[in-house]
Amino acid sequence: SNTALAITNNNSATFNSTQDKNACFYGKFLDLERGSSQYLSWSSTKTAPDTGDFTYECWVWVEAFSNYMAIMDARASAGDAAGFFWGFDTNGKYYIYCDSAIPIEREGLVIKTWYHCAVSRKGDQFRMFLDGNVVGTVTKNNNFNVDITRLGSDVHSAGYYFDGMMCDARIYIGTAKYVDDFIPASPSPDFLAAS
Repeated sequence: SNTALAITNNNSATFNSTQDKNACFYGKFLDLERGSSQYLSWSSTKTAPDTGDFTYECWVWVEAFSNYMAIMDARASAGDAAGFFWGFDTNGKYYIYCDSAIPIEREGLVIKTWYHCAVSRKGDQFRMFLDGNVVGTVTKNNNFNVDITRLGSDVHSAGYYFDGMMCDARIYIGTAKYVDDFIPASPSPDFLAAS
């Protein structure tokens, strides 16, 4: 079922709008500054998939890469197997960190470019996507029972803040929206580079 969450804007993250198609085709975006520890948070017991299917997705535009730069982090502590970290490192690596390992990663991302990022699990198949392409799949039947309660930050206050812009973040519990390659939704046909 659809559940609206009460959102808290921590440390004055800004919501911007622009007509520049390179900024965000949705017209508004969340501008997060890592140096200002900005992120969004909410209180919920409905954003943990437990052992079920799920999908988390959003568009991101990175201002500057930093180590442990979180899109979303569903762990109670750094080594927590009941969740996972999803984000970037200093060198532009896009990855998932789970069970004290990096089971899926993609190197070579660049700053100041919009990317559609998604993770999903159907059954025990945990997948990560970039711009609609499957980056990798790993078998994970973990009980992910830690609620995702922040966008652009870790949940255990280690300072893993995002630096850049995000838009159209979505959480689907009980549904693996993506299991194969797909075309991310966009009202601008020329938004994604031709392959």
